[in-house]
Amino acid sequence: MGSAQPRDSLIESVIDHCLAFADHLEPLYFRQYASEFPPKFLRQLSDLNEAILERLKALKADIDFQSLKHEEAEQHILRYSWLYSQLYVAASIVERSDVPHTVVELVQPLKRLMQLQCKLKEFELLLHPLPVLNYSFYYLGNDLSKVKDQLSISVAFPKQLITVGFPGLEMRRLLVHSIISHELGHCLYVERKLENKLLKLVKPDKQKLDALVKKWAETAPAGQRTLSEYISEVEIRSFFTRQINYLAKLWVKELTCDAIGYCLFGPAYLFAAIDFLTVAYAFDDDLHTHPPNRMRFLLLYKMLDKETGFLNILAPQVKSFLDSWRSVTQSRTPQFTNPVSDLTGSAILNIYDHIISAATEAVGSDGPYSASENATELQHLVKRAEALIPPNELIKNGGSHEVKFQSVLNAGWLVYLTGLEALQAKYNWESWECKTKFNEIIARAVELNEIQRRWREIQ
Repeated sequence: MGSAQPRDSLIESVIDHCLAFADHLEPLYFRQYASEFPPKFLRQLSDLNEAILERLKALKADIDFQSLKHEEAEQHILRYSWLYSQLYVAASIVERSDVPHTVVELVQPLKRLMQLQCKLKEFELLLHPLPVLNYSFYYLGNDLSKVKDQLSISVAFPKQLITVGFPGLEMRRLLVHSIISHELGHCLYVERKLENKLLKLVKPDKQKLDALVKKWAETAPAGQRTLSEYISEVEIRSFFTRQINYLAKLWVKELTCDAIGYCLFGPAYLFAAIDFLTVAYAFDDDLHTHPPNRMRFLLLYKMLDKETGFLNILAPQVKSFLDSWRSVTQSRTPQFTNPVSDLTGSAILNIYDHIISAATEAVGSDGPYSASENATELQHLVKRAEALIPPNELIKNGGSHEVKFQSVLNAGWLVYLTGLEALQAKYNWESWECKTKFNEIIARAVELNEIQRRWREIQ
């Protein structure tokens, strides 16, 4: 065997991984999932895994392969190892997307929203828990399409196959999971090519940029040479421009996804964002991939202020909640910790109207969900929720009338933000117990709303 032994060991290890993968997939077929897609998807992953196994066995038997130097042979083998690793990620997500581990009530309504309203007919969604206090978006279909192409086999993955992760330990906090509409925004941001439309509108203040370049070019510690003696002002400007463009790319994307999240879910997204983002990030933190909360809430309140019909129906407790966070948000203009953040953030603040317009167009021809247009509906649903009756429909003129599932979420938030004191007192519940039970009622309402809609469609 000689020099062939390490490569044989390596290729056998990859084969063993693929065989273990096949064994692990088998019981997953018999689990219960929130949609019909996961079992079909598992079969596709199995087909890809079999194709990798066949290629590895053929490679091992290839005389030309045996004559390669170790480094060359290693590259051939690791290519298949990389392909397998993509299958591993996909299967791990599916394994954690079954009914006991996910927010099962939201899967079908979200798919319906994206497929029908947003016209993404090949959209598929896998919701899965995360071991962190965060939400995530992953375009899984892109990586799997690369695997399929490299193996040259015919597997038809949905064009928009995405996964959304949520805080796994907070699975039953359905109202807070309105944050997921932001993650759906990432899909629409890509599909509608919004980056191309918006980034070119970000124009940093030329005088500030000139002053920054000049300062860096001419300032030096005592006894040392200035930076301009080593590199030109053109290179210094180019450096800052690249930094600004990079940060703008990240922040514009996140802000646009916030705007899309609001367009998809209405004020429910703002309520969830206040609940979650203020815990996850400091209010003026500008050192991460996301813009400061102050910038995000300035945008969302700008959208809320157009909902005059909705604002007029708010209970005093809800109005007080919104006013208090508005006061914090608008207490000062965003403060940035470094010149790049300052130039970038200040420029983005000037294009908020363009961001809102792009988000509105992105959600489809039916337009965004309007809480104002559904204000009367929301008032009726709030009364049901206050009585712990799932607010999944309207009962009038002796019949049941369908409502949008976003109205269910918004009505839930309007009651939740009152503090639920009346329910606590009536049923002698502790505060957290009451919140938990109320979330369960809203989850049931979303589920019933979807069942009613599907029943109507098949009649």
